[in-house]
Amino acid sequence: MGDRRQRLETRIVRQLMLATVLLAVALLQTGLLPRPLGVPPNVLLVGVVCWAALKGANQAAPAAFYSGLWLDLLSGRTLGNHALTLLLAVALAAAIVRAFDDENWLLPLSIVASGTLIFHLIPIITAGGAGNWAEFTIVILLPALFWNTILALPEYMLLRWWSRRGQPQLEW
Repeated sequence: MGDRRQRLETRIVRQLMLATVLLAVALLQTGLLPRPLGVPPNVLLVGVVCWAALKGANQAAPAAFYSGLWLDLLSGRTLGNHALTLLLAVALAAAIVRAFDDENWLLPLSIVASGTLIFHLIPIITAGGAGNWAEFTIVILLPALFWNTILALPEYMLLRWWSRRGQPQLEW
């Protein structure tokens, strides 16, 4: 009984640590990161999608859920909107990973590009459309794709190094 309780307590502490770290990153992303071209790079989206590529959807889903909830709370949008889109991006990333070798440099670029499309298009589609799709594409979607794709390789390499390092593991 004691060993089981200790494992449960360890899992709870890990989840709280994960949520706390992701809150710090969400605060950094929403408040401190520069907004070149009017759109900030989405560090959380790139991170959870790259983690899904490295460890699978089951390992990335909690991080996507917590990240989405923090972004929802910080943005004032409908609660669960970001969480749902990040979970969908993680699921798509896990599906795309099967088509590539994990040493292929196109892997992080393709999963981040597809994740960015999901992250920006799903809320627009569920809300009834963007109105002016050309303006939405030029003002929001293309700059987001540009910055997130630039961020993809360094963040993917950092997370890959972290996951191969051994300790401490990010097994949620």
